[in-house]
Formats: sequence, structure tokens, C-alpha cells
Amino acid sequence: MKMQYEYEPSLQQRAIIEEPRLDIPLKVVAGAGSGKTFVLAHRFVWLVVSGKVPEADRILALTFTNNAAAEMKMRIKRLLRLNGHAVSGQLWVHTFHSFAARLLRECSYQVGIAPEFQLLTEIGQQVELDRIIDGIFAGDFAQNRVLTSGRLADLGFSSPDTFRGLLSRLIRYAKGGGLGPAEFRGQTRKLNEQFWAAMPSGQEAADLDDATFLASKLQQRLGRAFGEEAVADAPVNDAGATRELRRLYYADLKSGLRDDLDQRLEHEREIERAILDAAEAAYQLYQQRLAESNSIDFNDQIMMARGLLADNSDIRRRYQEKFQYILVDEFQDTSPAQMKMVQALAEPARLEVAESGQVREVDSYCRLMVVGDQKQSIYGWRDARPENLDKLLPFTEADKVGETALFRPLTVTYRMDQQLTVCANRAAENTGIGDPQLASASDQPGTIIKVSPFVAGDDETIRHARRREAAYIAEKIQELVRAQGRFNYGDICVLMRRRKGFRLLKAAFEERQIPYQAMGGVGFFDHPLARDVLALARVIADPFDDASLVRLLTRPPVNLNDRQLFLLATRPASKEDEVSSRRPGQQAIVSALAELVEYRDEWRSEAERSELPGERLTQFFELLTRL
Repeated sequence: MKMQYEYEPSLQQRAIIEEPRLDIPLKVVAGAGSGKTFVLAHRFVWLVVSGKVPEADRILALTFTNNAAAEMKMRIKRLLRLNGHAVSGQLWVHTFHSFAARLLRECSYQVGIAPEFQLLTEIGQQVELDRIIDGIFAGDFAQNRVLTSGRLADLGFSSPDTFRGLLSRLIRYAKGGGLGPAEFRGQTRKLNEQFWAAMPSGQEAADLDDATFLASKLQQRLGRAFGEEAVADAPVNDAGATRELRRLYYADLKSGLRDDLDQRLEHEREIERAILDAAEAAYQLYQQRLAESNSIDFNDQIMMARGLLADNSDIRRRYQEKFQYILVDEFQDTSPAQMKMVQALAEPARLEVAESGQVREVDSYCRLMVVGDQKQSIYGWRDARPENLDKLLPFTEADKVGETALFRPLTVTYRMDQQLTVCANRAAENTGIGDPQLASASDQPGTIIKVSPFVAGDDETIRHARRREAAYIAEKIQELVRAQGRFNYGDICVLMRRRKGFRLLKAAFEERQIPYQAMGGVGFFDHPLARDVLALARVIADPFDDASLVRLLTRPPVNLNDRQLFLLATRPASKEDEVSSRRPGQQAIVSALAELVEYRDEWRSEAERSELPGERLTQFFELLTRL
């Protein structure tokens, strides 16, 4: 049966969508605006229409955001109907985390949790961590010698707040790497040993009379210990790193090396190991608390699903047989744990790969297509590893199995005109990745204006430089509209990376009476007061909406701080207990809550008396529809 497309694909797109061989993997490097979602959705449907995979629920498609997953699922369903296939059953089109949650519910008893496990919100995770950390500093876990308040104070953690930030980061990184408490301990111990073994000794440092040379020596040794690629981009030679080395190796910034340098290095090494031991013990407590309450947190989903597939061969085989093809989007943003989960699901294959007449055998996968572009990675803060794309499928344009290429580029962009594409290619050259360059599908040349970056000088602040930048943008807009007469204000768009920077630009526009429309996070519904109203309405509808309740309690008129919020979350369950054990800070909380109730009643009566203008009334009802 011939495939019906939404619109005619390009030759590159069609070759990927209709690739008949399933016994090989496809590595698709898709440049910005090259139609990767189009290709993914149509590949999914083509597999069903062509009979390569007889049922749609035997294909797994993974992506990153809820919006992307919803769009892909809707598109696939529409295409299936267009091609005369009824959508029966539930499609396996998910984000990584929602797929992991579905897998865990289907196999909950094998994991050791009940099917009705609770997925903690971000607020719930923080409250659970706060309970553990406050318990540590209150002496509740004194039987563990690495978790006493005195021991933590010796390590530089004099209060719960100082330990909380470190523990939150370490747990996030550990789970992002698929490391439970035991694996975390083993891995960090190994890294601790490798790092301090690489540090130049006292005698080696004495042979180098400058901290800059010392930094260079350190980078060389770290490269040998961890691999050159692991430290290639590390800022070992920047000014900050050099200052840190001076503090470690020198008595002060002006004098020579410490007399007790080797003892100092050993002391720092032991301090770091002790901190990691304390973090591992607290991590273990956190996981125990989650297990006792039949709860998992956001990062547990991937870690536990990956562990289930890796450790249980029967379950791994069941899902490998169930999914006859796997499609993965945005692979450049996968974490190590997410990549391992894909590896556990994909069917292994031994390939004979030919390159320039030379044949090599490679352990790889079949019935798998991954799409990505290392230059578009945006989840580094969530432990994304752009290099995963090449680690999973280390193939280049020259690699083939028989006559079939394993590397498939999408190089025609439908998002940019010609000049903008030229700029994108020049920027991409600086990454050193070496993917094929983009070509614009547009016949419009476009216009590029070169602007020098606004960098703060020695005698000005960063804020002043940004104010100059905002003034320049506003003046350039005025020039385009008034002097040249080629454009209207509505023809001009200013793209910003963060909404925080809009304030200075807004002031520059208003000062010059430039009309503007703000989109993408600074409109009516993102105004703090509108968000307060939304939170209040949501709590009225669902008193257990943690995020909305926390917003109400931390905003005027209640204004609880973090400590008071914790006291409220851990208050006694009964009235008698409350009277007998109320802490000093809790009286303020009770008063604040009473004020919130009074404020709510006053707001309600005021709303009943007032006559809102038509426009505001329309906005208010529109706001209610978003609940």
C-alpha cells in the first residue's frame, strides 16, 4: 500500500522514512528546522502501512517534553487515519520519564514497589530532603558517625542550609547517571582516588615557579587519569581555577609554596572523601524514606526502569520482543541513564560495516532509529551528554552495511532564509563537531546586520552594558521604521534568551515610544498577581495541589519563609499534640494562615461589589479556563 503523506517529502526525508531494512540502525543527524518531527512521525506510520511492523502499539517512540510527545502522538494518529488504519489500543509515544513510569507500573512487583506508588512533586522531594537534613542536625541519626552535626560542622557544613544545596545536586547527578547509593559510593571513591593521585606533589610543584604552569601540569595529569576528552573543555587554565590552585598550594597569594604541602593535599583529599561519605549516607536515608512511603521521585523513574531492564533478563526480553521498532528524538539531550535504558530495550546486532573498502565488525543494534544534533543540546543542567549520539551509534557518512548508509543527514532547513543559514553554519564551525552544513530551502536572501557584542568595560557594570545594548536595539528599530521607511513596527521581532532581560528592553522601548507586544512568558497570565489568582483558584479546586499551596503561603499577605514552611509541613497531626509541642515559629504560621483566610473573604466580597471593565472581565474568565 502506498504511503499517504501530509505533504511531499524531500528526497532526504523520503529515503529515511521509507528505508526498508530493519536489521540495521539509522543515525539521523537533523539540523535546525530540517523536519525531524515530520520524519519521525512518518517513519512510524510507514512501518505500519508497509506491513514491516503489523501493529502500531508494537512501536516505541521517545522524546523529551510533554508537548513534543503530545504533538507527535496527535500527528501519528492523524497519519494513521489518513492511511486507513484505525488507532486501536494505546500508542507507546512517550517522554522518557512517562515511559519509565508506565514500565514501572506494569512491572511494579518486580521492582519492589506497589503499582499505586506515588510520584513526588518537586516540592514533595524538597520537603522529604528537608526532613532528613533537619533530622541530621537535630541528632536523630547520631548512630551513624558520618551524619552527626559535629562531624558535618568539621567538614564546613555548620547549618542545614549549607548541606542541603550540596546534597540536592549530588543526588540529582547520581540519579541522572543511574547510580543508586551503593553505586554512587563506589564511583565517587574511585574518582576521588584518581583526582588526588593526579594532583602534582610538593616536589613537582616546587619545580614550577608559577601557578599558571601548575594549572597546565594539572590538566596534563588529569588528561592521563580520566582521558583527554574528559578534560579537554575543563577550565583548568582559567583565572578562577588558577586562584583555587594558589589557595591550595600557596600559603597566600604572594608567598611561596606551603611548607606542609603534601600534608595539606592529603588533608583536602580526606575532607572530600568524608563529605562524599556523608552525602552517600544521607542519599541512602532519602531512598529508605521513599521506599517506606511507597514513593519515587522524578529521577527515580529513569534509574529504576533502567535497572529493571538491565537486571531482569526475562522482562528485558519481553519488551525487546514487544517493541519491533524504536524511534528516539533529541538524542543529544539524553543522560547516561537514559542512553542505557535505550540500549537495554534495543535489539543487539552484529554488523559488518564497510568504510572506504575496509570492513569491520561492530556490536550495535537493529530496529532502531535515533535522531539528534549535538549542536542543539540544551539539557546540560540535567546531565545531558551530547556525545551519547556518537557513543550509541559511532557511524559517519562513509559507513555502510552493504549498500545501505547508517548515517543519514537532514541538511535542508525550512526555518531560515539564506543569509541566516550562512550565519548558522559559521557558528556551527566553531563547535568542531563536523556535521554536514545546512542549506536553506528558502529563495529569500534575507538580511544580516553584524553587531559587535556589548561587553562590560573596566569602568562599567554588566547592567550598564546591557542598558547600552537595549538602547542600541531600540534606536536601530527606530532607524529602520522612521529613517529608512522600509518597515513597520509590526515587521520587526526581537528574540531573547531569557525573560529576565526584557525589563531593560521594555524601558528602552517606552522611553522612545516604540509600540511592542511581549510574548513567551511576560504576558497577562505570567504576571505575579495573575499567577497568585490561579494558585488560589487551584487550591480551592484541589486542596492537595502542593505547588499552588506553597505559592500562596510564600507570597503576600502570608509571606512564609523556608523555615516556617518546613515547620508547617511537619506540624503535629492532632490538636492535643499541636498544643503541647508547638514551636515558637509555628505561632507566626497560624497567624499568617488566619490572615490568608481573612484576605480571601475580603477579596471575594470586593469582587462581588466591583464592576470590572469588559476587557478585564474577559481576561479573568480566560484565566479561569486555564485552571
